Amino acid sequence: MIFFLVAHFVIPGLYYLYDGFFSIYEAGFNDYEAIKKTYLLNGISLLATSLIVWMLPSKVKQIKPNIKNLTPFFYFSIGLGIVSYVTRGGYEGAISGSTAGSLLNYIMIFINPIVILKVLLFFQEKKYNVGLLFLVTIAYITFTGSRSAIISLFLVILIFPAFSNYEHYKKQIWRYMAIFMVAAPFLFVLASQVRGMEISLLGDDLIIKAIFGRLSMVELSAIPIHYKDSGDFNMDMFFDKYGIWHQIKLMIDSIFPGNIFTPDVMPNQYYRAIFLGYSEEFVQEIYMSINTTLPVYFYMYTGMTGAIILTVGVLTAYFLVWRKYANNILISVSLITQLYTLLYCFDFVMWFSQVLTTILSLLSIYLYTFSRKKLANYLKKNESAVV
Repeated sequence: MIFFLVAHFVIPGLYYLYDGFFSIYEAGFNDYEAIKKTYLLNGISLLATSLIVWMLPSKVKQIKPNIKNLTPFFYFSIGLGIVSYVTRGGYEGAISGSTAGSLLNYIMIFINPIVILKVLLFFQEKKYNVGLLFLVTIAYITFTGSRSAIISLFLVILIFPAFSNYEHYKKQIWRYMAIFMVAAPFLFVLASQVRGMEISLLGDDLIIKAIFGRLSMVELSAIPIHYKDSGDFNMDMFFDKYGIWHQIKLMIDSIFPGNIFTPDVMPNQYYRAIFLGYSEEFVQEIYMSINTTLPVYFYMYTGMTGAIILTVGVLTAYFLVWRKYANNILISVSLITQLYTLLYCFDFVMWFSQVLTTILSLLSIYLYTFSRKKLANYLKKNESAVV
């Protein structure tokens, strides 16, 4: 939570103080009262929750490794992910959803490389090459068009100290992270070019503004606050698409093939129609997931005080559930690795889909380790019989 606040509000805020606030999503947006509320709302909510969590008695010891060797499965998932990405038409195919229902795309839900990487780092007993794993992961994330490779990896590192493997690899981890952090601007440019965007490190301040604009959650949080306070937004669409019952129906539909309820895109795709004036048909056809934050979502229903109370309550309860099931891989890994999604990629459907992908990938890991153990026992038994 502290990382989320620093990375997406404090660091961009320092840049705004240096070079002035600039808008990316709504030209000319400069409601400084809404921006002030953004900092207060997110800052108070996350700092208060962090303080509560810090003060609660700790009942969790570092979790010990209990999986033999996932490295081959990780590299297999990377290879399959690259094949899936290429066959669906690269980044353009990914955002258009042209092969969303394909068999390979469906298989990737069960074999998510990033989930497998986390379990490998946290739980694998056999020694592994940290630098190579990090390099392959960063290359994969960048190749598939994501400009947040370093942040994605850094989030994994923030979780790592909860597991005893961290003590064996921490020097290597931070040495490699320091190296990769230096390369972050180059990776940002490369991923932008994969997306078909022309950005160069040799330009003026465009690359700097692009990076800070990508990092900042200030404008995306301030826009809903601005329109909530002025009453000038599509309220019916917001309360329909972001409404909890509608989100629950989308979650249920995401579990089963086909649709039980009326098919729809995720709520956060409607951000543009609700606040930025785009048509409903356009946002349904042209994918762009615009994220705000959990406290801002609650603000749209309750206002400042209510949003802070609800956010602190939800996040504290989230921590307590994780603490209770810290030694259950299915529950603990799903919750702790998707906390960032709950804070950032806001709607509940996005969070649920990521948790579901994590759980399904964990089940695939169980199947892989079980099959590997059975095969090893079978081969050993036959070898003994031959001898």
